[in-house]
Amino acid sequence: MSTKPCPWEETLIITAANGDAAALSDELRKGKDVNCRDTEFGRTALSWAAERGHTSAVQTLLDGQAKVDAPDALLGRTPLTQAAANGHVEVTELLLRGGADFNACDTSGERPLLQASRHGHAAVAKLLLEAGADPNARAWKKGQTSLSLASIYDHIDVVQLLLDYGANIDLEDDCKCERTPMIWAAINGHEAILKLLLEHKAGMENEDRKRGMSPLAWAITEGEEGATALLLERSLRGPVQVSAIQAAATTPGNSEILSKLLDGWDVDVNGRDYGTYTLLALAALHGCDEQFRVLLDRGADPHIRFTDERTIISFAAEGGAVESVKLLLESGADANHQDDVGASPLSRAAAEGEHEVVRILVEAGAILDAQDEKGRTALFWAAKRGHSDAAKVLIDRGANLDLTDNEWGRTALHFAIERENVEVAKLLITDGACLGIKDGEGRAPLSYAAEEGLEDVVALLVEEGADVNMPDDTEDDGMWDAMVPLSWAAANGNEAVIRTLLAHHASVNPDIEGRPPLMHAFQEEKDEAMKILLEHGADPFGGDFSDECVLRGVAKCGLKDIVALCLKQDARSVEFKQDSIWWALVEASHNDHAEVVELLLEHNPFSFPSADLTPWDLAEDEEVLRLLQPYRDGIRKRVEREEAADLID
Repeated sequence: MSTKPCPWEETLIITAANGDAAALSDELRKGKDVNCRDTEFGRTALSWAAERGHTSAVQTLLDGQAKVDAPDALLGRTPLTQAAANGHVEVTELLLRGGADFNACDTSGERPLLQASRHGHAAVAKLLLEAGADPNARAWKKGQTSLSLASIYDHIDVVQLLLDYGANIDLEDDCKCERTPMIWAAINGHEAILKLLLEHKAGMENEDRKRGMSPLAWAITEGEEGATALLLERSLRGPVQVSAIQAAATTPGNSEILSKLLDGWDVDVNGRDYGTYTLLALAALHGCDEQFRVLLDRGADPHIRFTDERTIISFAAEGGAVESVKLLLESGADANHQDDVGASPLSRAAAEGEHEVVRILVEAGAILDAQDEKGRTALFWAAKRGHSDAAKVLIDRGANLDLTDNEWGRTALHFAIERENVEVAKLLITDGACLGIKDGEGRAPLSYAAEEGLEDVVALLVEEGADVNMPDDTEDDGMWDAMVPLSWAAANGNEAVIRTLLAHHASVNPDIEGRPPLMHAFQEEKDEAMKILLEHGADPFGGDFSDECVLRGVAKCGLKDIVALCLKQDARSVEFKQDSIWWALVEASHNDHAEVVELLLEHNPFSFPSADLTPWDLAEDEEVLRLLQPYRDGIRKRVEREEAADLID
């Protein structure tokens, strides 16, 4: 809500917000509507006075027959909700005595008691409860109860009050999380509230719906040591909490807690109560070396193979569990086993950037170029995800830089550039990756680098010998242009790349099928790119597959500066240039670009009129017509003579 009404609002609104009861009385005696609303928020005078805690003003308005439950237009909040949210006890009392609805909902389903509970206003909450407010009502939007809100925001006096008035201690939120007050207190580490809830026999085994975690599991996961200690002792007296064991196994630094849970509960460490995988696999996946050792000491099987053919060492490699990987290798784990998608432990480690694990596995004999079902090696994954340290280990150990995958036909360099992983791309280029390999779409690495605007990579590629004029291999189906790197840079407005390519002798007018770079820049509205290309001699008069030219297009758009640059360029013949200027003049006239018309007229486009359509046939702008007028009669006679000659022929 606004901190104050706007100064142009009704005097009654301003006076109520300021709490001037005497002035309010004067306004009401003048016959002002006690229920008038401000124009910006749709709030009544009573709403403003209640929000600000102006007791006398509220009483004056109620005496004047103000509607006690009038909701505002923006959020649907009643005056009582405003008073409750701001902790105004006396105003709350007045409104309740005046018949205010203590269960009125706003547009989010918020009620006065929910607001008082969220903000910790215990005295207001007590008044509402005494009046009959439902302590178990939930908001519509997030579905939280008053007890949940008080537990989230650490308002222990409100929690006690709600419990005293019969709040359901284990009532879950009516939303996708379905968390109880106990879970919220554990997540936020509110130990005093946890103790209070436990004293009232709150359920410790209740799990939320979204994550399936108990209060103890949440306390462990969130690193709330005090809450964990408080819940741990009591939880061990009850049934096994699978979620708590999993949390202790997969959250770093909780090996002692895991030991206590395993000692206190009868747990099968090789069981599958934790989903598809065992506790040992999960500890490895989360990089928890200490918990890994605890589980091994209690008989966890390190050689188990799961239904997806993954092994424990696969998880340890992915999770960067360095010590666990060493232990597994010492115990004979297969460093080259591939799972059901063909991924080896080395690929898993490289994909996550776990360069130390990559080094250990390579030294243990892992096959550098083992390919998964898509033909991708560990180097592919390091390149694709931008893990330069892992890539360097692999490159230094002799990984093949030029293998192509069997999905896109791409090399590691293609993937590094496409994902804009510059450091990996530089490593691959400087270490000798082949620069001319084209992928399944017929594109070489330079093509992608130019498209993505990777200036440093482009510069390195051309310095290392990449062909700046190599066209993409595209299917000749009439739908696609042949693109060169300059085309991609122009289409994406990558100005620095354009300059780099031109400096390394990229052809500004390449001999390719389809649109030249200048046309790409125009059609993608890359004005600065067009200027650079024109400054380097790009042909604005040549047509593309639609027989249009850039000069005609920029004239149509009224781009005077670019038109001027175009006119400075040479064409294949004087006649061809004049014909292009003629059509540019037609377009500029039709679209009322007087400045462009004037610029074109300076180049005498009437030397070679080439169509029966003239600029003034379409012009409507008075200034354009004025500019064209001196030429009109002469050119029309010439066109008529040519038409007559054509008829004779």
